[in-house]
Amino acid sequence: MKTRIALMVLATVIGLQLTGPGCADAQQPAADVPKDEVLQRFVGAWDLKSTHKPAKWHPDGAESTGKESTVWALKNRVIMIRDVSSPDGRKGLYIATHDPQQDAYRFWGFDSHGLLGGEWLLKWNAEASATIGRATDLPRGWTSGGQNRFPDGNTNLVSFWIRDDTGALLLDGSGRKDRLPAAREAAIVAEWKKHEPPTDLPAELKVLGRMIGEWDTVTVQRPAEWTPAGGRSTAKITREWILNGRFVMDTSTHSSGDESIAILGYDPGQKTYRSWWFNSLGHRNDSRGQWDEASKTLAYQSKLEDGKAMRSQVRFADASQEVWQFQVTDADGKVYLEMEITATRRPAND
Repeated sequence: MKTRIALMVLATVIGLQLTGPGCADAQQPAADVPKDEVLQRFVGAWDLKSTHKPAKWHPDGAESTGKESTVWALKNRVIMIRDVSSPDGRKGLYIATHDPQQDAYRFWGFDSHGLLGGEWLLKWNAEASATIGRATDLPRGWTSGGQNRFPDGNTNLVSFWIRDDTGALLLDGSGRKDRLPAAREAAIVAEWKKHEPPTDLPAELKVLGRMIGEWDTVTVQRPAEWTPAGGRSTAKITREWILNGRFVMDTSTHSSGDESIAILGYDPGQKTYRSWWFNSLGHRNDSRGQWDEASKTLAYQSKLEDGKAMRSQVRFADASQEVWQFQVTDADGKVYLEMEITATRRPAND
């Protein structure tokens, strides 16, 4: 059952739900869970002051100021941190959740300057009143460290560093966050949402632009190992550009009442489309994909536990319809899940 429930993450950008025999847990609507006490310390509106010491990525050092809004999302499963800094105009988005298996906190970071899902794993140190940890997606041999220390309920002292495999210091930063009145949050979010695309956006992002808008989806599951009776479900989706057009954010509400968030982007270094998905049942996943212009198809792949693999693709039939196909197989080719999802663009006046 653990594997089947984890595979609710298959709908990286569509928001499907598993139904049918053997998936009873997946059919239970997610209720609001108790707010994690550590993540609650991050919630609120904040004034930011940051300093980068001279290092390879900031050879002359740098200082910045900014504002931040942190709120609960996905029925208290995650927090969403949105910040805006100056004078560089950078906008950031961070999603954090508690990982009960490791009793740790996972953070994913995105920004308007090209940060793509940077991952950190932090643990709570009650004696220091701090989350302390490291980046977990760095190249082999690189080292890192970081913490958020809360000396009181209105202050967050941040520090972080990264070294490459030669020991060279790439990044060495620190900052202070001071709590602002809650009434300031709306203005911070409004500033964060302003769409100001830079001139250096990868041309490949135009593919994701096809997804922008409001959509209704119908999912049809074919009989397979995990869904022997098949099934049907629906969802409503909103997709919009964020972080100055660097990413697409997908927010979905399922017919079961569950919710999901997906972040989609393009990695020019690895020449691949990437997506990160989170839902209100506590599941998450990331996928990588390639675009085929001739067939107007974006195909994703993701490795699952137990050696299984998920393959999905979306074909843009026209400007108002997407057709998704998903399949999960093992190394022997046995099919565990197979489904098709049709997404129809909602008329603008609905």
